[in-house]
Amino acid sequence: MKTGFGLLYSQNAMFKYFVPLLLIAMSGLHCKKAARSYNTAIVKNSIADLQNKNLFETPVPLNGEWGFAWKKLIYPADAITIKNYTEFPKLWNGNVVNGQRLSSQGYATYQLTILLPKNKPKLALNIPDFYSSYRMYVNGVLFANNGAPDTTVKNYSPHWISKTLAL
Repeated sequence: MKTGFGLLYSQNAMFKYFVPLLLIAMSGLHCKKAARSYNTAIVKNSIADLQNKNLFETPVPLNGEWGFAWKKLIYPADAITIKNYTEFPKLWNGNVVNGQRLSSQGYATYQLTILLPKNKPKLALNIPDFYSSYRMYVNGVLFANNGAPDTTVKNYSPHWISKTLAL
């Protein structure tokens, strides 16, 4: 099983629900093989329903059908729900959006809503390394960033770093 963005249990965290994610010019998304067993999150139509998952024992990969808005940088204040979907984690090049085959160069917004159980441990998000840039918002607040995402190559700056951050 390959894992991408994943929800992990952690010691110091708060409760969070909504995770829209911005990625630009994703030229290489690196997924690591799982070293242990995982819960399976089925992300469908941009929703990861973890309400019936045991989050106390194993990490949960957030792989599946994320909201995807090609050539749009959508911010939480825009209050837009994306109605187009793509598999994540996966390179977007080769996907077809509005009749256009995507290359590896460009920008987009990924969106995911995570539904959590009432009884849950403190959580963290594991963000693997990939050479790109993003700004990630959780509940409308900037949570993590990497490089400098932008709509122009001139102002865009990729970076390569992995992170595990408490929610």
